[in-house]
Amino acid sequence: MKITFDGRALCGNLTGIGYFTKSLVLPLSKHFEVSLCAHKNFYIPEGFLGNILIGPDVYGSLWFHTFFPRLQKDDILFCPLNVKPYKTKKKCISIIHDLTPFLFPNWHKLKIRLTTLPFLEDTISNSFIITLSNKIKKEIERYFQKKEIFVIPPGCNFYKGEEKWEREKLENEYFLYLGTIEPRKNLKFLIEFWKENKNLPTLYIAGDKGWKIKLKNIPKNVKIIGYVREEEKYFLIRKCLALIYPSSYEGFGLPVLEAGAEGIPVISTKVPAVEEYKINSLILINLNFKN
Repeated sequence: MKITFDGRALCGNLTGIGYFTKSLVLPLSKHFEVSLCAHKNFYIPEGFLGNILIGPDVYGSLWFHTFFPRLQKDDILFCPLNVKPYKTKKKCISIIHDLTPFLFPNWHKLKIRLTTLPFLEDTISNSFIITLSNKIKKEIERYFQKKEIFVIPPGCNFYKGEEKWEREKLENEYFLYLGTIEPRKNLKFLIEFWKENKNLPTLYIAGDKGWKIKLKNIPKNVKIIGYVREEEKYFLIRKCLALIYPSSYEGFGLPVLEAGAEGIPVISTKVPAVEEYKINSLILINLNFKN
């Protein structure tokens, strides 16, 4: 079987979906003929055994809907970014991570809404759909009346590489937030909590800049680190007191799984997707966790 795989999640800094994409293409390339493609240069996972196709270098969504389906005469298009190419006749496997552009459009930039919402119904109706949690499966069933949906939770490999930290010295004791900086993560709420509780150990906020949020009036016991590479991420996780994850909505929430796999306590808001985890060190709380 031949598979053409959309590799746009591997462009730029890798986030949760990028790491998830990496975990998919490596084993697939060992068993099938896989072509990994994107409109511009992207991270190529070490050990990938398939073909690499880059370009043409046009806007990502335009490339996906016009060029991607025609790159190869393959059996299947694998689409890990929520939608498939519009009206393509090819067989598609589409991974829907969550329905936030549909349920909470105000959480997203206009670009995300325009590149997702017009194509969502066609994707759900005409794709083999995979999602990462029963929570998202039930939402798709409810809003789109799709019956055949397959839930395949991502695993979490133990990181065997060298953990490394070459930035400014960290505090001996600290809490950690890890994830994209965006509205649904409730970081303003978290910062306010640390501001009111000055005796708490330092909170480090690690993650790539997202959208529609600016963190202001940061107290001294909160430090913004920004994007971290994989070896830095595991250095932070393994030495923190606990991972704090105050999200309002998750399709899966990979940082919770990564910290839990390391035996690190995780304090997370009680959202359904995270409740599906079987992690001994997971503490679930209501969003208003001041009380």
